[in-house]
Amino acid sequence: IRMVPVALSQLARSGRVPAEALPILIAAATQPGTGPEDRMTAITVLAKADSAEGITASLTGLSLLGKKDQAGKAAAAFLAAPKLENHHTLVEQVAEKTGTPEAAWADAALLALASRTSGSPEAKHLSQAALDKGWNDPARRVQILRAIVLTKQRSWSDRVLAALSDPDPAVLAAA
Repeated sequence: IRMVPVALSQLARSGRVPAEALPILIAAATQPGTGPEDRMTAITVLAKADSAEGITASLTGLSLLGKKDQAGKAAAAFLAAPKLENHHTLVEQVAEKTGTPEAAWADAALLALASRTSGSPEAKHLSQAALDKGWNDPARRVQILRAIVLTKQRSWSDRVLAALSDPDPAVLAAA
């Protein structure tokens, strides 16, 4: 157990993530007893991997860390991860589970993917379509508004302003 921080530090300096390191990283990102610094390091390293399990673990880890300012560079690394677009379908599925702690971070990932200027046009388009569909459901609209706060996504400012006159009290409060 005391070796985990050392392993995380070494993996953080590495350019690639070996497959055999994934279980250690996933455990460090998701276990409740992991300290915030180790959890952030694990998520940052997982952002380099092309792994569905790593994406799921990162979403769990980010939800355990809380708001973006608490998640710090781990959130930034996750949202900017080049391999995130390979798992947009998984992220969409997690976002649809409205009300789970991971779902708002999944919508934050969809916002990040939809606003990318490079990468897969398909992932960008499908992420935007998932967000547009979600916006039609009040509970998901609240969640997307929370994700907008997490990402400080300015491209959605018109929707935030429109939500200020939403008839749903939860949407109004979130806006």
